[in-house]
Amino acid sequence: MIRGIILAAGAARRMGSIKQLLPLRNQPLVCHVAGAACQSHLDEVVLVIGAAADQVSAAVGNFPLTVIENPEWIQGQASSLKAGLRNLPPDTDAVIFLLADQPLMTAGLINQIIAAYRETGKTIICPAFGQRRGNPVLFDLKKWQDALSALSGDQGARQIVVGHPGEVGWVAVESEDVFWDIDTKEDYQRICNFLDLSRP
Repeated sequence: MIRGIILAAGAARRMGSIKQLLPLRNQPLVCHVAGAACQSHLDEVVLVIGAAADQVSAAVGNFPLTVIENPEWIQGQASSLKAGLRNLPPDTDAVIFLLADQPLMTAGLINQIIAAYRETGKTIICPAFGQRRGNPVLFDLKKWQDALSALSGDQGARQIVVGHPGEVGWVAVESEDVFWDIDTKEDYQRICNFLDLSRP
């Protein structure tokens, strides 16, 4: 079984507001990644929440996913990653970590990552545009659960990927916009412009 964990717990200090709830195409930002994940071939989707937990949970109420609250979210992204892992059933073979602030993510890319895992035998699968590595990233749990569970702080699992290049399989993407995330107001405006929207 391959499950997805959407990391949606942060307070978005650089934005000055809860970015998971920013309006984009008439729905909160978090719904874009949730929709892509739920439409993909993932066997289950888990959403980890923290800041503004009640509001974020309500925003995804119509999606077929499991919501997990991380009471330690303020400690950084690794705490949310581990909260998601702790709630996975034991039959989980691999997990894909998705970021709630990447609204241009598609079910098609998630499916390509799943297919590459099944076809290549690699234990980490990353998308890439040229030399740029992006998210989401898949990890085989038989190989990497201990290492993932030992992470701390706000760096996520990047160090595992960088430190084990021989374990990584790559999925090429045609455009880097799928990797765009929203950390600042400028990032938000760029994606609004890309989608032919004006900022609400």
